[in-house]
Amino acid sequence: MSGAERAGSAEQESSSGAPRAPEVEQRSLSLVFKGNARDYFRLWIVNLCLTLFTLGIFSAWAKVRRKRYFYSHTELEGIPFEYLADPIPILKGRLIGVVLLALWYAGTHFSGPLLLGVVVVGAVLAPWVMVRSAAFNARYSAYRNLTFHFAGTYRGAAYRLLEAALISFVTCGFGYPWALANVRRYFVARTSFGGVWATYTARGGHLARPFYTMVGGAMLGGAVVGAMQFGSARLGRSVTPTLLALYVLYGVGYAYFQARLGRLNWGHSSLGPIDFAADFRARDFIWLYFSNAVAIACSFGLLVPWASIRMYRYRIARLSVEQVGSLSDFVGESRSAVRATGAEVADLFDFDLSL
Repeated sequence: MSGAERAGSAEQESSSGAPRAPEVEQRSLSLVFKGNARDYFRLWIVNLCLTLFTLGIFSAWAKVRRKRYFYSHTELEGIPFEYLADPIPILKGRLIGVVLLALWYAGTHFSGPLLLGVVVVGAVLAPWVMVRSAAFNARYSAYRNLTFHFAGTYRGAAYRLLEAALISFVTCGFGYPWALANVRRYFVARTSFGGVWATYTARGGHLARPFYTMVGGAMLGGAVVGAMQFGSARLGRSVTPTLLALYVLYGVGYAYFQARLGRLNWGHSSLGPIDFAADFRARDFIWLYFSNAVAIACSFGLLVPWASIRMYRYRIARLSVEQVGSLSDFVGESRSAVRATGAEVADLFDFDLSL
């Protein structure tokens, strides 16, 4: 329709008194990462040295410095993100996390009853850790002077985790994709920014294919590696090549699953008028993980900053942000401070499901 036709149509609608539907804004938003390995290496080596000299106390400050670097060098429409957390609450939470980790270690190595008690306490604390971690990370992540917010509760998270455990147990692990989708939907749907809530539309069926592909490949590869190891043992040969093959197989499966899972998770996530899409490719993840591991090993760990920047830059470059509505829906909100304990325990035990 030409401009004159649209104008005439608009005049007809106005004269007839019929309301006109507002035009929907739709455009791609620019998301870029401007960090580089040289600058990040300086920050990383200082963090490492000070953490070692202070017997780990500086790790809280190191975490804040690291996250602020990545946030401040990630820009959406030319405006950087911000990380606003203070190191002191993180240090307090980290100390509590260290105590829990020490109890876990003692239970697994010295005392069966203690281990049972730690497992029970861990099961009870797991929902709290995940909720507090998500709340803390959201509260101190900001963009355009607006912070994110997480409104999940212990009861809701506990219900989802118990449901996920039962689904996985009853189905002998085959229902894990459905369990994972339900847990992630809970955490994403309770995350908001500027009063606008996020949504997650993926179901177990979407996650099933990459999960079953990874498991099937792992079983087949494990059988082959096992046969190779058995043959090497019978012939009196070293099993080191076989173990290396097993590690490579694990890395390939892990990289494949992370690429597919990340692509599905972002593609089924939205935040009000903002839609996301990720063009992650499994072969790219496999190459990045493999080459990064070789570089780190050959440099005795000194190329860790280079590997981190390289992986993060790839993720940002492959992530697209689409505006499909007006951004005027985002408004400022006042949020209270959130304790850091849950976030630090989650970091130590390596699970964080916040958006």
